[in-house]
Amino acid sequence: MDQGIIRNLKTIYSRNLLLKLVEEGYDDLRSFWKNLTIFDAIYYVDAAWKLVKRSTVKKSWRAILSDKENEIPTNDDDSAHLQRKILEDLRKLDCSENVDEEAVEQ
Repeated sequence: MDQGIIRNLKTIYSRNLLLKLVEEGYDDLRSFWKNLTIFDAIYYVDAAWKLVKRSTVKKSWRAILSDKENEIPTNDDDSAHLQRKILEDLRKLDCSENVDEEAVEQ
């Protein structure tokens, strides 16, 4: 299927992990990763999947099922929107002095 779904899921998942890191006040990224359990990872993947928009999935199926002559162009802005949301969240938390859109995308 379309990479847009995977990209969207990973962006939401990463955002949730970042929020957990900030909310729990970890000073060290290494200790955060050591304390993250498989159960936590499964929970965050499940939560991220529930936030993937139906329109993103529909666009993927359209790309697969349409023939080349009548192909429906897909314009997946969901990931860009989520990346902007992550940047906004970081700015609200006052921990984004060196974070720009390119860093969020990475």
